[in-house]
Amino acid sequence: MKLEQPLPSDPDALEVLFHKGIDSLQDMPADKRRADQSVYKILRTDPDATIFCSMVEKHANLLSRLQDLNSGEHTVLVPLDESWKHNGKLMTRMGGDQDFREAVLSAHISPHYVTTDTLVRFLNIPTILTPDGANGPQLARTRRSRTFQINDAATLTTGNIIAKNGIVHYLDRVLTPPHSSLSVLQSFSELSLFNKALLELELADDVAALGIKGRTIFAPTDAAFRALDDEIFDFLFDPKAGYPYLKALIKYHICQRHRLHKPDLAEEQHRPSHIFQR
Repeated sequence: MKLEQPLPSDPDALEVLFHKGIDSLQDMPADKRRADQSVYKILRTDPDATIFCSMVEKHANLLSRLQDLNSGEHTVLVPLDESWKHNGKLMTRMGGDQDFREAVLSAHISPHYVTTDTLVRFLNIPTILTPDGANGPQLARTRRSRTFQINDAATLTTGNIIAKNGIVHYLDRVLTPPHSSLSVLQSFSELSLFNKALLELELADDVAALGIKGRTIFAPTDAAFRALDDEIFDFLFDPKAGYPYLKALIKYHICQRHRLHKPDLAEEQHRPSHIFQR
Protein backbone atom coordinates (compact mmCIF):
# COMPACT_ATOMS: atom_id res chain seq x y z
CA MET A 1 0.00 0.00 0.00
CA LYS A 2 1.41 3.39 -1.00
CA LEU A 3 1.45 5.97 1.77
CA GLU A 4 0.24 9.42 0.71
CA GLN A 5 0.79 10.98 4.16
CA PRO A 6 2.97 10.43 7.25
CA LEU A 7 2.15 7.50 9.50
CA PRO A 8 -0.18 8.40 12.38
CA SER A 9 1.31 8.43 15.87
CA ASP A 10 -1.79 7.01 17.53
CA PRO A 11 -1.42 3.19 18.01
CA ASP A 12 -5.08 2.51 17.23
CA ALA A 13 -4.84 4.49 13.99
CA LEU A 14 -1.68 2.58 13.07
CA GLU A 15 -3.46 -0.73 13.64
CA VAL A 16 -6.35 0.35 11.41
CA LEU A 17 -3.88 1.38 8.71
CA PHE A 18 -2.02 -1.93 9.02
CA HIS A 19 -5.16 -4.04 8.63
CA LYS A 20 -6.35 -1.90 5.75
CA GLY A 21 -3.05 -2.58 4.02
CA ILE A 22 -3.04 -6.34 4.52
CA ASP A 23 -6.69 -6.61 3.54
CA SER A 24 -5.77 -5.06 0.20
CA LEU A 25 -3.20 -7.80 -0.51
CA GLN A 26 -4.28 -10.68 -2.69
CA ASP A 27 -4.25 -13.99 -0.82
CA MET A 28 -3.34 -17.37 -2.31
CA PRO A 29 -6.34 -19.57 -3.16
CA ALA A 30 -6.79 -22.78 -1.18
CA ASP A 31 -6.09 -26.09 -2.92
CA LYS A 32 -8.58 -28.58 -1.45
CA ARG A 33 -8.20 -31.33 -4.03
CA ARG A 34 -6.48 -33.65 -1.52
CA ALA A 35 -8.16 -32.42 1.66
CA ASP A 36 -9.00 -36.01 2.64
CA GLN A 37 -5.32 -37.04 2.73
CA SER A 38 -2.67 -36.61 5.41
CA VAL A 39 0.09 -34.04 5.05
CA TYR A 40 2.59 -36.85 4.67
CA LYS A 41 0.64 -38.58 1.90
CA ILE A 42 0.37 -35.33 -0.04
CA LEU A 43 4.10 -34.71 0.25
CA ARG A 44 5.05 -38.33 -0.46
CA THR A 45 3.38 -38.18 -3.86
CA ASP A 46 4.90 -34.82 -4.78
CA PRO A 47 8.09 -35.11 -6.88
CA ASP A 48 9.29 -31.75 -5.55
CA ALA A 49 9.19 -32.85 -1.90
CA THR A 50 11.13 -36.13 -2.04
CA ILE A 51 14.20 -34.88 -0.12
CA PHE A 52 12.14 -33.39 2.71
CA CYS A 53 10.05 -36.58 2.96
CA SER A 54 13.06 -38.90 2.93
CA MET A 55 14.57 -37.03 5.89
CA VAL A 56 11.28 -36.87 7.83
CA GLU A 57 10.98 -40.66 7.45
CA LYS A 58 14.17 -41.05 9.54
CA HIS A 59 12.45 -39.48 12.55
CA ALA A 60 9.45 -41.43 13.84
CA ASN A 61 8.10 -38.55 15.91
CA LEU A 62 8.07 -36.17 12.95
CA LEU A 63 6.63 -38.78 10.61
CA SER A 64 3.86 -39.53 13.10
CA ARG A 65 2.88 -35.86 13.26
CA LEU A 66 2.48 -35.66 9.50
CA GLN A 67 0.66 -39.00 9.20
CA ASP A 68 -1.69 -38.95 12.20
CA LEU A 69 -5.16 -37.70 11.33
CA ASN A 70 -6.28 -37.44 14.96
CA SER A 71 -3.55 -35.52 16.79
CA GLY A 72 -4.18 -31.98 15.62
CA GLU A 73 -3.33 -29.95 12.56
CA HIS A 74 0.16 -28.88 11.55
CA THR A 75 1.55 -26.38 9.09
CA VAL A 76 4.54 -27.61 7.10
CA LEU A 77 6.89 -25.26 5.27
CA VAL A 78 8.44 -27.56 2.68
CA PRO A 79 11.64 -26.55 0.87
CA LEU A 80 11.49 -27.70 -2.73
CA ASP A 81 14.00 -30.38 -3.74
CA GLU A 82 15.96 -27.88 -5.80
CA SER A 83 16.57 -25.72 -2.71
CA TRP A 84 18.25 -28.56 -0.82
CA LYS A 85 20.66 -29.15 -3.70
CA HIS A 86 22.11 -25.67 -3.20
CA ASN A 87 22.97 -26.42 0.45
CA GLY A 88 25.69 -29.03 0.16
CA LYS A 89 27.36 -28.31 3.51
CA LEU A 90 24.03 -28.32 5.30
CA MET A 91 23.04 -31.62 3.69
CA THR A 92 26.38 -33.17 4.64
CA ARG A 93 25.96 -32.18 8.27
CA MET A 94 22.34 -33.35 8.36
CA GLY A 95 23.45 -36.69 6.95
CA GLY A 96 25.85 -37.28 9.82
CA ASP A 97 24.14 -35.54 12.74
CA GLN A 98 20.72 -36.93 13.58
CA ASP A 99 19.90 -34.32 16.24
CA PHE A 100 20.86 -31.47 13.93
CA ARG A 101 18.75 -32.94 11.11
CA GLU A 102 15.74 -33.22 13.40
CA ALA A 103 16.22 -29.61 14.54
CA VAL A 104 16.32 -28.31 10.97
CA LEU A 105 13.21 -30.28 9.99
CA SER A 106 11.38 -29.20 13.15
CA ALA A 107 12.03 -25.57 12.26
CA HIS A 108 9.84 -26.16 9.18
CA ILE A 109 6.83 -27.51 11.11
CA SER A 110 4.35 -25.50 13.16
CA PRO A 111 1.86 -27.13 15.54
CA HIS A 112 -0.74 -24.58 14.42
CA TYR A 113 -2.94 -24.33 11.34
CA VAL A 114 -1.52 -21.32 9.51
CA THR A 115 -2.91 -20.15 6.17
CA THR A 116 -1.20 -17.44 4.13
CA ASP A 117 -3.85 -15.05 5.39
CA THR A 118 -2.69 -15.83 8.93
CA LEU A 119 0.94 -15.36 7.91
CA VAL A 120 0.16 -11.76 7.05
CA ARG A 121 -1.44 -10.99 10.40
CA PHE A 122 0.90 -12.87 12.73
CA LEU A 123 4.51 -12.01 12.02
CA ASN A 124 5.99 -14.78 14.18
CA ILE A 125 4.82 -18.36 13.78
CA PRO A 126 5.80 -20.89 16.50
CA THR A 127 7.43 -24.09 15.27
CA ILE A 128 7.85 -27.43 17.04
CA LEU A 129 11.56 -26.68 17.54
CA THR A 130 11.91 -25.68 21.19
CA PRO A 131 15.57 -25.57 22.27
CA ASP A 132 16.21 -26.24 25.95
CA GLY A 133 16.57 -22.98 27.80
CA ALA A 134 14.56 -21.00 25.29
CA ASN A 135 11.56 -19.04 26.52
CA GLY A 136 9.37 -20.79 24.00
CA PRO A 137 9.43 -22.43 20.59
CA GLN A 138 11.68 -21.31 17.78
CA LEU A 139 9.78 -18.80 15.68
CA ALA A 140 9.47 -18.53 11.92
CA ARG A 141 9.40 -14.83 11.09
CA THR A 142 7.08 -13.84 8.27
CA ARG A 143 6.82 -10.75 6.12
CA ARG A 144 4.57 -9.85 3.20
CA SER A 145 5.42 -7.39 0.46
CA ARG A 146 4.81 -8.58 -3.08
CA THR A 147 5.52 -12.12 -1.91
CA PHE A 148 5.53 -14.03 1.37
CA GLN A 149 8.97 -14.02 2.98
CA ILE A 150 9.95 -16.45 5.74
CA ASN A 151 12.94 -15.57 7.95
CA ASP A 152 13.87 -12.83 5.46
CA ALA A 153 15.35 -15.45 3.14
CA ALA A 154 12.87 -17.99 1.82
CA THR A 155 9.98 -17.11 -0.46
CA LEU A 156 6.71 -18.98 -0.27
CA THR A 157 6.15 -20.18 -3.84
CA THR A 158 2.94 -22.20 -3.46
CA GLY A 159 0.68 -22.21 -0.44
CA ASN A 160 -2.60 -23.22 1.15
CA ILE A 161 -2.52 -26.88 0.12
CA ILE A 162 -5.15 -28.27 2.46
CA ALA A 163 -4.71 -31.68 4.10
CA LYS A 164 -6.94 -33.51 6.55
CA ASN A 165 -4.44 -32.94 9.36
CA GLY A 166 -2.92 -29.63 8.35
CA ILE A 167 -1.75 -27.37 5.57
CA VAL A 168 1.31 -27.25 3.30
CA HIS A 169 3.29 -24.31 1.94
CA TYR A 170 6.31 -24.65 -0.37
CA LEU A 171 9.50 -22.59 -0.03
CA ASP A 172 12.27 -21.83 -2.50
CA ARG A 173 14.96 -22.04 0.22
CA VAL A 174 15.75 -24.10 3.27
CA LEU A 175 15.26 -22.37 6.61
CA THR A 176 18.81 -22.78 7.84
CA PRO A 177 19.65 -22.84 11.55
CA PRO A 178 21.04 -19.70 13.17
CA HIS A 179 24.76 -19.03 13.16
CA SER A 180 26.72 -19.66 16.33
CA SER A 181 26.84 -16.85 18.84
CA LEU A 182 30.60 -16.53 18.33
CA SER A 183 30.37 -16.08 14.56
CA VAL A 184 27.74 -13.38 15.05
CA LEU A 185 29.88 -11.58 17.64
CA GLN A 186 32.94 -11.75 15.40
CA SER A 187 31.06 -10.11 12.55
CA PHE A 188 30.93 -6.82 14.49
CA SER A 189 34.15 -4.81 14.45
CA GLU A 190 32.98 -2.74 17.41
CA LEU A 191 33.08 -5.87 19.61
CA SER A 192 36.79 -6.59 19.08
CA LEU A 193 37.70 -6.29 22.78
CA PHE A 194 34.84 -8.56 23.86
CA ASN A 195 35.88 -11.12 21.22
CA LYS A 196 39.51 -10.86 22.31
CA ALA A 197 38.47 -11.57 25.89
CA LEU A 198 36.43 -14.62 24.82
CA LEU A 199 39.40 -16.09 22.96
CA GLU A 200 42.10 -15.37 25.53
CA LEU A 201 39.95 -16.50 28.45
CA GLU A 202 39.08 -19.75 26.62
CA LEU A 203 35.38 -19.00 26.58
CA ALA A 204 35.07 -18.95 22.79
CA ASP A 205 34.40 -22.67 22.33
CA ASP A 206 31.43 -22.56 24.69
CA VAL A 207 30.00 -19.46 23.00
CA ALA A 208 30.53 -21.01 19.55
CA ALA A 209 28.63 -24.19 20.43
CA LEU A 210 25.41 -24.59 18.47
CA GLY A 211 23.94 -26.89 21.08
CA ILE A 212 20.39 -26.84 22.31
CA LYS A 213 21.00 -24.74 25.41
CA GLY A 214 19.70 -21.21 25.16
CA ARG A 215 21.70 -18.15 26.10
CA THR A 216 21.58 -14.39 25.82
CA ILE A 217 24.76 -12.34 25.50
CA PHE A 218 24.90 -8.69 26.48
CA ALA A 219 28.10 -7.77 24.63
CA PRO A 220 29.85 -4.54 25.71
CA THR A 221 31.19 -2.58 22.76
CA ASP A 222 34.77 -1.38 22.50
CA ALA A 223 33.49 2.08 23.40
CA ALA A 224 31.95 0.67 26.59
CA PHE A 225 35.26 -0.89 27.61
CA ARG A 226 37.14 2.30 26.77
CA ALA A 227 34.73 4.27 28.93
CA LEU A 228 36.19 2.51 31.97
CA ASP A 229 38.84 4.29 34.00
CA ASP A 230 42.23 3.80 32.30
CA GLU A 231 43.67 1.99 35.31
CA ILE A 232 40.71 -0.38 35.47
CA PHE A 233 40.89 -1.07 31.74
CA ASP A 234 44.64 -1.77 31.85
CA PHE A 235 44.20 -4.00 34.90
CA LEU A 236 41.42 -6.09 33.35
CA PHE A 237 43.42 -6.78 30.20
CA ASP A 238 46.59 -7.68 32.14
CA PRO A 239 46.96 -11.46 31.58
CA LYS A 240 48.66 -12.07 34.92
CA ALA A 241 46.71 -9.88 37.31
CA GLY A 242 43.45 -8.97 35.65
CA TYR A 243 42.27 -11.96 33.62
CA PRO A 244 40.45 -13.72 36.51
CA TYR A 245 38.46 -10.53 37.07
CA LEU A 246 37.90 -10.00 33.35
CA LYS A 247 36.59 -13.57 33.08
CA ALA A 248 34.11 -12.92 35.88
CA LEU A 249 33.04 -9.70 34.16
CA ILE A 250 32.53 -11.44 30.80
CA LYS A 251 30.49 -14.24 32.41
CA TYR A 252 28.32 -11.63 34.09
CA HIS A 253 27.27 -10.52 30.58
CA ILE A 254 26.24 -14.04 29.50
CA CYS A 255 22.82 -15.21 30.61
CA GLN A 256 22.78 -19.01 30.39
CA ARG A 257 19.69 -21.17 29.87
CA HIS A 258 17.58 -18.17 28.85
CA ARG A 259 17.02 -16.83 25.35
CA LEU A 260 15.70 -13.32 25.79
CA HIS A 261 14.34 -11.28 22.88
CA LYS A 262 14.22 -7.52 23.16
CA PRO A 263 10.51 -7.38 24.15
CA ASP A 264 11.20 -9.89 26.95
CA LEU A 265 13.58 -7.47 28.64
CA ALA A 266 10.73 -5.05 29.26
CA GLU A 267 8.77 -7.67 31.21
CA GLU A 268 9.45 -7.90 34.92
CA GLN A 269 9.37 -11.69 35.08
CA HIS A 270 12.29 -11.92 32.63
CA ARG A 271 14.58 -9.60 34.58
CA PRO A 272 15.44 -11.27 37.91
CA SER A 273 19.10 -10.76 38.79
CA HIS A 274 19.64 -14.42 39.65
CA ILE A 275 19.45 -15.52 35.99
CA PHE A 276 22.92 -14.13 35.35
CA GLN A 277 25.43 -16.95 35.75
CA ARG A 278 28.68 -15.72 37.28
